[in-house]
Amino acid sequence: MTTSVDVLVSICVIFAMSFVPASFVLFLIEERVSKSKHLQFVSGVKPILYWTTNYIWDMLNYTVPATMVVFIFISFQQESYVSEKNLPALVLLLLLYG
Repeated sequence: MTTSVDVLVSICVIFAMSFVPASFVLFLIEERVSKSKHLQFVSGVKPILYWTTNYIWDMLNYTVPATMVVFIFISFQQESYVSEKNLPALVLLLLLYG
């Protein structure tokens, strides 16, 4: 019974986290319409600086839902996710997903 609950929880987390990348696509569409990236490159912003700051901003925005997932697992004491051996793997998995 515990294994089936853990599988159901993991499916729910996968479903919930699938909306996170969809929210980042909205910014790409807005950029394409407004051509803000092209304007920044024409203004003299180096591409490495643009992509570095874009990556940092996206990772800061991603850490909010990832942190919320970890806190929810901790608050509900899902042992298969927050045990001493599994919590670092969960955090690493969420960061690599981002």
